[in-house]
Amino acid sequence: MDLSFFALGKFCENQAGNQFIKQPINLITSLIFFISALAIYRLLQKTKTNSKPVFIVLLTLTVVAGIGNLLMHLTPNPYFYLLDIGSLLIFFITGSIYYLYFQQVHLKEVGLLFFLLILSIVFKYVDSNFCHLFPLGTHFLLHISIPFAMYKLVTFLLLKL
Repeated sequence: MDLSFFALGKFCENQAGNQFIKQPINLITSLIFFISALAIYRLLQKTKTNSKPVFIVLLTLTVVAGIGNLLMHLTPNPYFYLLDIGSLLIFFITGSIYYLYFQQVHLKEVGLLFFLLILSIVFKYVDSNFCHLFPLGTHFLLHISIPFAMYKLVTFLLLKL
């Protein structure tokens, strides 16, 4: 299966020359997904909503995204990339459907999530274009903005209960 369109490993950080761990900053910042998952778990425990299926799914997808992202930056391959990206897409689709179907839409909340997602896309796609200016690139910033957006989506959903 040709998965070359995923542009695996095209990060500024790869050019630093470390042969054992090619992307140490991306690898370390991948852990923020697990911090987000822990924050979501604690929030669900606190609000006693940890047994609602939609929140179990969102929490699980946050962990799976973290695992996929961590593995992709440790050992880049298309399957880990699909695990990472696929779980993120399913998370945001599931959360958005739940939000739009069961909740009132508030532009402030939607605007913040939209901003964070657009910002994440920018961090992903400008990364390799600015290596000469910033050798670490911008991809690691995506590891901050996406888990934050995941956490904020869950908090927005809980506010509507």
